[in-house]
Amino acid sequence: MFKETDKITQFGPPVLVIKCEDCKRHGEMKIHTAVRRYGAEITIAEWKTRVAEDAGCSRVVEGYCRAFVLKTDVTWWARLSDAQHNGWRPILRCLRRHYAVKRVGACLPIELDLRSLVATHGKECRLSRLERWARCPQCGSSGATIQWALTDDEAPDVSIRRRVG
Repeated sequence: MFKETDKITQFGPPVLVIKCEDCKRHGEMKIHTAVRRYGAEITIAEWKTRVAEDAGCSRVVEGYCRAFVLKTDVTWWARLSDAQHNGWRPILRCLRRHYAVKRVGACLPIELDLRSLVATHGKECRLSRLERWARCPQCGSSGATIQWALTDDEAPDVSIRRRVG
């Protein structure tokens, strides 16, 4: 989702979360606060080093700081407008495991039409809210989830049925 060399203004989530396993410290900072404090040109790697220095971490001075920025799942912070702007692909996955008493396999994943989602739910709809309405169109199960493929590399390996219409 991000690289250490990205500028903090390119970071998707509105909050940066930093964690250090060695020091047993963690914290978070809103992007606009980080920009105001450290400037818009600072990279994520530089930001985490500066935050650790400000917190008094002795390992930063020695060059052994192992703090890292946590990746936040897009469904917790993004909206449909973010998905549309960044070209993310919504893929519906059926979670059905049983039919009556028999064990069955889940249906094939289906790529949803992002324009239809925006038209029906609005651009400001949070991605986390979409799963409430998710139903598998193949079997009718309400046990379905929406996976977001942020890049073509993240698309599932299994064949995807494309919805027509």
